[in-house]
Amino acid sequence: NWDHVRDVLDLCLNKQPLNNNATDFSRVREYLLAGQAKHWRQLIVSTKFTDPNIVSTFKRHAVSVEGMMKVSQRVLTVDDAALSEVLVPTLKQVFQRIPCTSFSTQGEDRLVYFEKHLLPQIQRTTTHTMIFVPSYFEFISL
Repeated sequence: NWDHVRDVLDLCLNKQPLNNNATDFSRVREYLLAGQAKHWRQLIVSTKFTDPNIVSTFKRHAVSVEGMMKVSQRVLTVDDAALSEVLVPTLKQVFQRIPCTSFSTQGEDRLVYFEKHLLPQIQRTTTHTMIFVPSYFEFISL
């Protein structure tokens, strides 16, 4: 769950220890004692897919003095892609606009809309349906 990763990075990364545990400070680099560790460490994120959550978290926490680098594979052309060879004329994606009363209640409004409008329609008319839920907390509430 990406929310947990983001919380761990925010709360635990580059924090000074609360006690010294008999540390020999002559062996600790000066920039670490000055709180500059975030500028001298390497953050590596490995993923198969590019996601806005991953990119924003990487940009927030990768502040090395050497900069950042993104390595990606070559994007396949239409001729090379496997999806271009799949012929399913009945396959379609459906996007629906959900009315929300306010920004603070949008999660609850989505859940109520799903339970009252979409779920009965899916149960009644369709089979082999995939529903994408982007957040773990929304998944649990379903």
